[in-house]
Amino acid sequence: MGLWLSGGATLWLLTALLFMAMSSLSLVFGNGVAVAMGSAAGQTGVASSLLRVMQYLFGGVVGVLLGVLHDGTLLPPLLMLAVCALAALLDR
Repeated sequence: MGLWLSGGATLWLLTALLFMAMSSLSLVFGNGVAVAMGSAAGQTGVASSLLRVMQYLFGGVVGVLLGVLHDGTLLPPLLMLAVCALAALLDR
C-alpha cells in the first residue's frame, strides 16, 4: 500500500502482488477449515455449512462496502484488504 501511495506502483505490479496474496490463501484455508471442523466432532456438516455461510456473508458485506467507497482509485480495495488483514491478526 505504501508503494501505491508513493506513486511507484503500476497496475501490473499491484495485480501481481494481489495475485500472490490471494494464491497464498489456498495454502492456508484448507488447513484452517480442517482445524475449525475438528473442534466440532460429530457435527462436521453443521460446522462446514456455518463456515461457508459466514464466508459468503463476510464477502457480501465487504463487497457492498467497496461499492459504497468506490471513487475510481485503488485506495478503497487496498484499504479494505489492509483492514481485513488487521482484523485477522487481531482475531488471534
